Amino acid sequence: MVTAPFVTKAASQKSNAELDDDTIYQTLFGGGVLDFSSAITVDSAGNAYVTGLRYSADYDSDAFVVKLNAAGALLQTIIFGGAESKDPSAIVVNAEGNAFVSSSTFSPDFAGAGHPYDWDGYVAKFNAMGGLAWAQRLGGAEHDFATALAWKGASLLVGGSSGSADWGASIEGSGYLIEVDENGGVGAPEFLNLGAEGTGVFSMTVDGSNQVWVAGAYTSGGDTQGLVQNRSSGPMQTFGGSGAEYAAGVAVDANGNAYVVGATDSTDWAGYHPGDCIGPEIAAESTLPCHDVFVVRFGADGAL
Repeated sequence: MVTAPFVTKAASQKSNAELDDDTIYQTLFGGGVLDFSSAITVDSAGNAYVTGLRYSADYDSDAFVVKLNAAGALLQTIIFGGAESKDPSAIVVNAEGNAFVSSSTFSPDFAGAGHPYDWDGYVAKFNAMGGLAWAQRLGGAEHDFATALAWKGASLLVGGSSGSADWGASIEGSGYLIEVDENGGVGAPEFLNLGAEGTGVFSMTVDGSNQVWVAGAYTSGGDTQGLVQNRSSGPMQTFGGSGAEYAAGVAVDANGNAYVVGATDSTDWAGYHPGDCIGPEIAAESTLPCHDVFVVRFGADGAL
């Protein structure tokens, strides 16, 4: 099987039914055995920056950034990350055309010396010409992951989860936030410990009032629920049913309402849709749960 990333650009304010007639461009790219795109951002000129992961024939993996112009033509391809990389989780770009990517790596040959046999989170900066300006590892002696990225003023705010006590994590799987400046200077991590079995920050955004919102997952007593919080003014909200919820994205409107998207396998929450989600040929032998996509809205006061 060969997979290839793609980008589709469509005219704004169109319904799904109208997209076929209003597609500006669609483009495929890639060249490895398996290629996946995982995040995208757009600059003020309409250039799209796509990041993801490619696997070679021997299944070593490298991260990539592809830059497309407003018409969909390829401008740059950047390959990075060493021999063992995870999917880049987020990408942002500044006014100068510098791209910043967050991800995690097992590679000893990227972003400085790592910790043997452990994942480290990292942030990498690429200049407007596609050159690597710097790459900064994040974490300690155990597994650490960088899974969210956003601008907060002139600094990058990185979120993820850490199991490294020597970095300040009190439990394995402590959600964290940390600021990284444009030159690669790293601040001290701030942990989201809830006295539970684990938290993870999977997405974040900074609203028009410069308030930071995070979304992710919270585990306690073997139960995993989604979480969302306005770090400036609100309590951490958890939500979900008897199964597991993972909040993968968060956006905030001009009125301060937060919208969270993710996945759930709960049968008693958010309008469960029963069905054969894994196919009749293997359903009888599989114990995999069915997952639904969810969208939830929280008011500016934090109420669901």
